[in-house]
Amino acid sequence: MSNKSRNFWIEAVVLVLLVAAGAAAFTISSLAPLNKDDLKIQAGDLRAFAAAGRLLAIQFSRGETTETFYRNQTELIEDKASAAESSLRDAKTKPELRQQLAEITFLAHQLSGTLDEMHHGSNAAAAAAAGELDSLTHQLSTQEDRLK
Repeated sequence: MSNKSRNFWIEAVVLVLLVAAGAAAFTISSLAPLNKDDLKIQAGDLRAFAAAGRLLAIQFSRGETTETFYRNQTELIEDKASAAESSLRDAKTKPELRQQLAEITFLAHQLSGTLDEMHHGSNAAAAAAAGELDSLTHQLSTQEDRLK
């Protein structure tokens, strides 16, 4: 076996081991129950998505952004919020945090729905969504503060 061939196989084995270690770490972390800090981070992320969506809706309803930019950005925020909602829906947590997990999951569902309406709606939907997103921002901020 030549040096090149042997080096190739060594590199291949190391790569496989690294990928396996990464997959194992991801699996272990995804199966671990959420703690208080994890929920606080999720609530903060959702609050940021709601605030960004609100600002985008306000700018679009005032004619300060193009429709293409508005639709693209709304879709991106909606995808992130939907992914967060999905991960919360499947999450496990300690019994004392279950109520807060349920509340944050519900708010994530409302956020995803509002962002979906913005993405597929009209200019009037953007103006209406701004108020709803403002309310969600405050509710998520309250949830985040409860977890401190």
